[in-house]
Amino acid sequence: MRNEIDMITDCNLLNVLIECLYETNSVKVNFSEPFTLSSGIKSPIYVDTMTLMSSRHAHYASTNLIAQVGLDEKSRDGNTVVSVCPGGIPWGQTLAFSKAWNSLFCYKTPKTYGLKNQLEGELCDDARIVIVDDTITTGSAVLAVIDAIKREGKPDSEVLSVFTMIDWDFKEVNEMFISKGIEKHHLLTMMDIIEYGHKYGPTDEKNYLTDEEYTKLVDFMTESHK
Repeated sequence: MRNEIDMITDCNLLNVLIECLYETNSVKVNFSEPFTLSSGIKSPIYVDTMTLMSSRHAHYASTNLIAQVGLDEKSRDGNTVVSVCPGGIPWGQTLAFSKAWNSLFCYKTPKTYGLKNQLEGELCDDARIVIVDDTITTGSAVLAVIDAIKREGKPDSEVLSVFTMIDWDFKEVNEMFISKGIEKHHLLTMMDIIEYGHKYGPTDEKNYLTDEEYTKLVDFMTESHK
């Protein structure tokens, strides 16, 4: 990877972001001991988006991409970001700052201390909301946030869409959001990361993912999408 931020401005920022995921060892693959995702899914691949904040190249790429993110027409009329705590906070803050919107965050479950809130911050009147999370698999965390907004927010609050850094892009999850009238946007899909890892690597002779790893991961993703 080239070392200076000034030198990556002419690159495809999405590729720079994926490269940073691999270079910071954020992409973990383990077939013998699969990872348990927050959704409960057992997966041979795990991506730790929080390590991106420790890489200046990744921070540069991700913040610029989020600032340029193309929301649907309805969401462009938004005024509030609600970030899923904790993973969605850095990316939600970036989106809110780039749009000059209000910014709140929400736990997946209510706190057991203090005021026992789930939603932190005060929604404005007529809040038009984009929910931000770092990763979407089953969408359960986002649904919990939507429920909290309905319960703790104001009657005229409206969730317009959901934005995530990495989308597992499961068909049934996409259909669920469509049925609720909520658009879903992402920077990357899990297959984008897998495909890149099979095509590129730290050297010309070695890719990040071997042919065997790639085949097994594609099989896993195909089976998970059924």
